[in-house]
Amino acid sequence: MWELYKLYEDEIKMQEPFDPSFLVEQQLAQSLNASLPENLNLQLPPGITTQTVQPILAQIQNQLTPPPVQISFTNYIAFIESKSVTHTCKAEGKIIGHRKPSGEKEINVEFRAKWERIR
Repeated sequence: MWELYKLYEDEIKMQEPFDPSFLVEQQLAQSLNASLPENLNLQLPPGITTQTVQPILAQIQNQLTPPPVQISFTNYIAFIESKSVTHTCKAEGKIIGHRKPSGEKEINVEFRAKWERIR
């Protein structure tokens, strides 16, 4: 019985936690920490207003904040096995994550799970 358990343990990766936050963090580039200081002290030339500079700063900020990362995954949740057939409940989906300009991470997990016959 223990050998059967060990086979399942390997197949469904029981020793590996499913941590979407960690997976996203691994994918995000080091440049995520780059951001404009909140109290940016600009010495504007005469005739240039803050309203003129604001769109330029927004473009710079967008370039410093990388686009969202998407990570596909497949997790096996359970198995039901008999002498003649084996079924598994399999979850498939994607993790979408990004870092906001404030530095806060935002993560969404989209998935669907279904039972399917595998043997």
